[in-house]
Amino acid sequence: MNFASMAPQDAWIERLAPGGRLVMPLGVPSEPVRPNGPRFSRHGGIFVVRRQEGGFEAAYLCRAFFVFAEGGAQLIDMAEEERLEEAFRRGGAELVRSLVWKRPTDPARCWLCTPRWSLSYEPIGGKEWKRGGPKR
Repeated sequence: MNFASMAPQDAWIERLAPGGRLVMPLGVPSEPVRPNGPRFSRHGGIFVVRRQEGGFEAAYLCRAFFVFAEGGAQLIDMAEEERLEEAFRRGGAELVRSLVWKRPTDPARCWLCTPRWSLSYEPIGGKEWKRGGPKR
């Protein structure tokens, strides 16, 4: 992707092939710089998600600021935007180990927790994943 989004879209996650990776810029939008102009990320970072047997591994790569996505795909309620902004302000994204998709999870074990998806500190299947691959 070459834009920031507040959340992954269903197709991005559900169509990810086993072993496939998604480089996912997440961001919180700012106000437009001019009327009807582009919005940029106020807070942002890049995460990589990899589909594995048993779930989705996730890792934070770095801070990043992008032009923010526009349109129907970004119709997310204000509560989700506030959760994401608070997560970026709080810090700790580098501790993310998995993406929890469409199932409940313990908010105390997450960097970001929403009703639909979460970025968790817990690795899937007890394996830790770093950029070079799984670490047992």
